[in-house]
Amino acid sequence: MLTYDLQKGNRPLYEQLYFAIRHDIERKHLAAGKRLPSKRLLAKHLNVSVITVEGAYDQLVAEGYVRAEPRRGYFVCSFEQVAPAEKRASEAYSEADDSLVCETDEVLTQPDISFDLSGAQSPSGLFPYAAWARTMRAVLSEETESTLQKAAHPRGAYELRSAIAAHLRGLRGMDVSPDQIVVGAGAQLLYALIVQLLGRERIFAIENPGYRRLLQIYRANDVRCVPVMLDDAGPVPDELLRNEASVLHCMPSHQFPTGITTPVGRRQELLAWAAKKSSVNGANRYLIEDDFDCEFRMTGRPIPALMSMDAHNTVIYTNTFTKTLGATFRIGYMVLPKDLSQKFAENLGFYSCTVGALEQLTLARFMLSGEYERHINRQRTHFRRVQNGFVRALDATEASPFIKMHHVGAGLHFVLEVAESQAGVSAYKGENDPAVYEQALYDAALKRGLKLAPLSEFWLADRCTQSSPLSNNPQFMINVTSLTEDDTRNVAQLLSDAICEICMA
Repeated sequence: MLTYDLQKGNRPLYEQLYFAIRHDIERKHLAAGKRLPSKRLLAKHLNVSVITVEGAYDQLVAEGYVRAEPRRGYFVCSFEQVAPAEKRASEAYSEADDSLVCETDEVLTQPDISFDLSGAQSPSGLFPYAAWARTMRAVLSEETESTLQKAAHPRGAYELRSAIAAHLRGLRGMDVSPDQIVVGAGAQLLYALIVQLLGRERIFAIENPGYRRLLQIYRANDVRCVPVMLDDAGPVPDELLRNEASVLHCMPSHQFPTGITTPVGRRQELLAWAAKKSSVNGANRYLIEDDFDCEFRMTGRPIPALMSMDAHNTVIYTNTFTKTLGATFRIGYMVLPKDLSQKFAENLGFYSCTVGALEQLTLARFMLSGEYERHINRQRTHFRRVQNGFVRALDATEASPFIKMHHVGAGLHFVLEVAESQAGVSAYKGENDPAVYEQALYDAALKRGLKLAPLSEFWLADRCTQSSPLSNNPQFMINVTSLTEDDTRNVAQLLSDAICEICMA
């Protein structure tokens, strides 16, 4: 029986239990395949509630340490852990990082669209204008001209980099220094800096299906890009070896658009790949961790950042403030490993920061005052209510027998899969082409004023005959953040009507 000393304090009991079991799994004290005690039995043994044990088990399942088997219980997963280097870079020299936000390719919506479920439309009415205005007035009245000039440092204002480092330490468990952080005017500029830093002669691998604009940005910077296929655990390592890439741009916490969370076993495989030099030219390999909506995991604790697991200084962490503050805030940041941070200072230190001093210093104060964290908490609560309300409403419609929803609560979007009914197949798949069935569903929704995002639109290579690598059924990325709570039932019914029109044709 598992025995741990759980103490009431600042950390919730379920987190203490989660960390204790995870510690035992990582150190092989709990062998792969071992069956964990039932939730009720362990709760009684530890004198805690069943909900506490359930919360710990759910987090372990989400991160891939444990698998749940219906009517059998919970079992320890098998994975190989990369041996740590002698010293982690973050222990000697740390910096903060930034992840580049995933924005859909289309910025303008069609005029006849009433509800955009593709994520292209930003939510309105959530930005704390009053708090932001107060903070900006304080900066204008209290900061000196000298401070404003220093904000043009190539890495960005020290005040903002310090605030970002503190934010990452609290949210992502990343022990990074302000000196590792580079601030820039949005994701696209940061991608270009990464290319200059790593070199254009490299081959960059991008998840497929994935963010099409990312492919366009790298190619515009004269980089050769190759797609790497996904399975249900994320990027497939064997494909990285076949295509000779030395850089992988990935989204391990919540992949766009499939919603996949890469489990710990696959993460260790990717880190092991990055820890070895390229077999083609002996170059160091790197993982670019795009953590675009990490603040908005709706269930359980945030999934640990890949960089927090990196023992060989191979991960470049990237993020932006676009998802939290809105698309008008073109501020992003990246965290570099020690060697790349030094290389940035030597080779790219001639750049001035591309974000204005006033914006940087205002954002720094906004974060350090606690306003930013309170704003995120309000957003997360709102988005959770909208997403949960929409899912419940859709489950209660006539379309329920035809649909499955994947990765709900993992972030701002989830995947809706529509099963092929015999009637729908007969009516819309006379040539046995799944794309025809998918298009029929898309058109039926559009006719009702709903814009959907088919997963097939995110294929980066030649268009495949299926919607996603995980299913032959049509799948759609659903983002409901632009809806209000009052919209959810009406929109769910409209989507149900569209699905039933096709599936019951």
